[in-house]
Amino acid sequence: SEMINQAIDLGAVSSLVPPSSNKKEDIEKFKNILHHRITIASLKSNRFTLECK
Repeated sequence: SEMINQAIDLGAVSSLVPPSSNKKEDIEKFKNILHHRITIASLKSNRFTLECK
């Protein structure tokens, strides 16, 4: 979509659509995907470092 293209032009490295339901399984799957994408983006970036606690 146009919004995703604009976000990428501004520096976004990925996009993610939120779950369509509030089921626990869907929320957990979303959280896992989000965590994975943040980790990958952080490892590819020279601007920030990721600290795990």
